[in-house]
Amino acid sequence: MNINIIDELELLIRDVKSNADCISCVLNLNPNFSGFIGHFDNNPIFPAICYNLVTKTILKRIFKQNKITIQEVKEAKFFKPAKANDTLEVNISIDKRIDINNNLSQINVETLFTN
Repeated sequence: MNINIIDELELLIRDVKSNADCISCVLNLNPNFSGFIGHFDNNPIFPAICYNLVTKTILKRIFKQNKITIQEVKEAKFFKPAKANDTLEVNISIDKRIDINNNLSQINVETLFTN
């Protein structure tokens, strides 16, 4: 079976809870996750791009949207590398923008990953 990295991340996301301005969940980093391949041998670290992909995947699930585009990352800080077998708590704060026709037009988020 051929599975892509987004589908793999979807399988690692658990216990999603949401309300109007916050989403929380748990991310269990399976050591067999293909994102660890070559990143780095004998010391697998969760790749930085995957943090953005996790946020995008969760937002797609909550807002039931197939296409969500990350337009800008204003700041990213990594205090402690996430490694294989780590469990991360994910908290997303949401600021929604609604257009004149009452359609969701923009979502500003701040995501915090803790392990």
